[in-house]
Amino acid sequence: MAAANKKRPRKRRLPPKEKNGVLLAVKGALLAGAATIFAMLFLAVLMKFGILGEEAIPTVNQVLKVAGILFAAWLALKHPAERPWFRGLLAGGFYMALSLVVSMIVTKTLGLALTMLFDLLMGCAIGALCGLIFGKKALPAKEGAPGKTPRAA
Repeated sequence: MAAANKKRPRKRRLPPKEKNGVLLAVKGALLAGAATIFAMLFLAVLMKFGILGEEAIPTVNQVLKVAGILFAAWLALKHPAERPWFRGLLAGGFYMALSLVVSMIVTKTLGLALTMLFDLLMGCAIGALCGLIFGKKALPAKEGAPGKTPRAA
Protein backbone atom coordinates (compact mmCIF):
# COMPACT_ATOMS: atom_id res chain seq x y z
CA MET A 1 0.00 0.00 0.00
CA ALA A 2 2.89 2.36 0.75
CA ALA A 3 4.28 1.80 -2.72
CA ALA A 4 1.02 2.95 -4.29
CA ASN A 5 1.15 6.28 -2.43
CA LYS A 6 4.67 7.04 -3.64
CA LYS A 7 4.87 9.91 -6.04
CA ARG A 8 6.52 9.34 -9.34
CA PRO A 9 9.52 11.53 -10.05
CA ARG A 10 8.75 14.44 -12.35
CA LYS A 11 10.09 14.34 -15.83
CA ARG A 12 12.58 17.06 -16.58
CA ARG A 13 11.19 19.58 -19.00
CA LEU A 14 13.49 20.29 -21.87
CA PRO A 15 13.82 23.87 -23.02
CA PRO A 16 11.57 24.53 -26.01
CA LYS A 17 13.23 24.13 -29.36
CA GLU A 18 13.43 27.21 -31.51
CA LYS A 19 10.84 27.10 -34.27
CA ASN A 20 11.84 27.58 -37.89
CA GLY A 21 11.83 31.36 -38.28
CA VAL A 22 11.36 31.41 -42.04
CA LEU A 23 8.31 29.16 -41.88
CA LEU A 24 6.81 31.23 -39.08
CA ALA A 25 7.42 34.40 -41.10
CA VAL A 26 5.76 32.92 -44.19
CA LYS A 27 2.83 31.67 -42.10
CA GLY A 28 2.45 35.10 -40.50
CA ALA A 29 2.56 36.80 -43.90
CA LEU A 30 -0.08 34.48 -45.37
CA LEU A 31 -2.44 34.88 -42.42
CA ALA A 32 -1.95 38.66 -42.39
CA GLY A 33 -2.56 38.72 -46.14
CA ALA A 34 -5.86 36.89 -45.68
CA ALA A 35 -6.85 39.30 -42.91
CA THR A 36 -5.96 42.25 -45.15
CA ILE A 37 -8.16 40.90 -47.95
CA PHE A 38 -11.10 40.75 -45.53
CA ALA A 39 -10.32 44.30 -44.37
CA MET A 40 -10.26 45.48 -47.99
CA LEU A 41 -13.64 43.85 -48.59
CA PHE A 42 -14.98 45.64 -45.52
CA LEU A 43 -13.56 48.89 -46.93
CA ALA A 44 -15.38 48.22 -50.20
CA VAL A 45 -18.66 47.72 -48.32
CA LEU A 46 -18.13 51.01 -46.46
CA MET A 47 -17.54 52.76 -49.78
CA LYS A 48 -20.58 51.11 -51.36
CA PHE A 49 -22.86 52.54 -48.67
CA GLY A 50 -21.25 55.97 -48.88
CA ILE A 51 -19.66 55.90 -45.44
CA LEU A 52 -16.19 56.41 -46.92
CA GLY A 53 -15.42 58.48 -49.96
CA GLU A 54 -12.86 57.88 -52.69
CA GLU A 55 -10.50 60.44 -51.14
CA ALA A 56 -10.01 58.11 -48.14
CA ILE A 57 -8.67 55.21 -50.22
CA PRO A 58 -4.93 56.10 -50.17
CA THR A 59 -4.91 56.79 -46.43
CA VAL A 60 -6.87 53.67 -45.50
CA ASN A 61 -4.75 51.61 -47.91
CA GLN A 62 -1.55 52.73 -46.17
CA VAL A 63 -3.04 52.08 -42.73
CA LEU A 64 -4.06 48.58 -43.82
CA LYS A 65 -0.54 47.91 -45.14
CA VAL A 66 1.09 48.93 -41.87
CA ALA A 67 -1.48 46.98 -39.84
CA GLY A 68 -0.87 43.92 -42.02
CA ILE A 69 2.89 44.19 -41.55
CA LEU A 70 2.48 44.50 -37.79
CA PHE A 71 0.09 41.54 -37.72
CA ALA A 72 2.44 39.38 -39.83
CA ALA A 73 5.40 40.23 -37.59
CA TRP A 74 3.36 39.62 -34.44
CA LEU A 75 2.29 36.19 -35.71
CA ALA A 76 5.89 35.32 -36.60
CA LEU A 77 7.09 36.44 -33.16
CA LYS A 78 4.70 34.39 -31.05
CA HIS A 79 7.53 31.93 -30.34
CA PRO A 80 10.85 33.02 -28.85
CA ALA A 81 13.62 33.67 -31.33
CA GLU A 82 17.36 34.12 -31.22
CA ARG A 83 17.08 37.27 -33.38
CA PRO A 84 13.48 38.52 -33.20
CA TRP A 85 14.25 41.61 -35.28
CA PHE A 86 15.28 39.38 -38.19
CA ARG A 87 12.15 37.25 -37.95
CA GLY A 88 10.05 40.44 -37.95
CA LEU A 89 12.01 41.72 -40.96
CA LEU A 90 11.30 38.47 -42.82
CA ALA A 91 7.59 38.55 -41.94
CA GLY A 92 7.20 42.17 -43.05
CA GLY A 93 9.16 41.54 -46.25
CA PHE A 94 7.18 38.40 -47.10
CA TYR A 95 3.91 40.20 -46.40
CA MET A 96 4.78 43.09 -48.72
CA ALA A 97 6.12 40.73 -51.41
CA LEU A 98 2.85 38.78 -51.22
CA SER A 99 0.83 41.98 -51.47
CA LEU A 100 2.87 43.10 -54.48
CA VAL A 101 2.33 39.76 -56.25
CA VAL A 102 -1.41 39.91 -55.56
CA SER A 103 -1.46 43.51 -56.78
CA MET A 104 0.32 42.53 -60.01
CA ILE A 105 -2.16 39.69 -60.59
CA VAL A 106 -5.21 41.89 -59.95
CA THR A 107 -4.00 44.80 -62.11
CA LYS A 108 -2.55 42.43 -64.76
CA THR A 109 0.72 44.34 -64.89
CA LEU A 110 4.16 42.85 -64.78
CA GLY A 111 7.10 44.88 -63.63
CA LEU A 112 8.45 46.64 -60.61
CA ALA A 113 8.01 50.33 -59.96
CA LEU A 114 10.01 52.39 -57.52
CA THR A 115 6.99 52.68 -55.21
CA MET A 116 6.82 48.89 -55.02
CA LEU A 117 10.45 48.78 -53.93
CA PHE A 118 9.75 51.40 -51.26
CA ASP A 119 6.73 49.37 -50.08
CA LEU A 120 8.96 46.31 -49.76
CA LEU A 121 11.55 48.29 -47.81
CA MET A 122 8.79 49.72 -45.60
CA GLY A 123 7.60 46.19 -44.85
CA CYS A 124 11.09 45.06 -43.88
CA ALA A 125 11.73 48.13 -41.71
CA ILE A 126 8.41 48.03 -39.87
CA GLY A 127 8.68 44.26 -39.38
CA ALA A 128 12.21 44.58 -37.95
CA LEU A 129 11.07 47.39 -35.64
CA CYS A 130 8.15 45.28 -34.47
CA GLY A 131 10.59 42.43 -33.83
CA LEU A 132 12.81 44.70 -31.76
CA ILE A 133 9.91 45.96 -29.68
CA PHE A 134 7.74 42.87 -29.25
CA GLY A 135 10.12 39.97 -29.87
CA LYS A 136 10.85 37.49 -27.12
CA LYS A 137 14.47 36.47 -26.92
CA ALA A 138 15.15 32.76 -26.78
CA LEU A 139 16.21 31.67 -23.33
CA PRO A 140 19.91 30.98 -22.90
CA ALA A 141 21.04 27.42 -22.44
CA LYS A 142 20.87 26.02 -18.90
CA GLU A 143 23.96 25.47 -16.84
CA GLY A 144 25.66 22.21 -17.57
CA ALA A 145 24.60 22.36 -21.20
CA PRO A 146 27.34 21.88 -23.77
CA GLY A 147 29.27 25.06 -24.37
CA LYS A 148 28.39 26.62 -21.02
CA THR A 149 30.85 27.04 -18.21
CA PRO A 150 29.54 26.61 -14.67
CA ARG A 151 29.22 29.73 -12.54
CA ALA A 152 31.47 30.22 -9.56
CA ALA A 153 29.62 30.09 -6.26
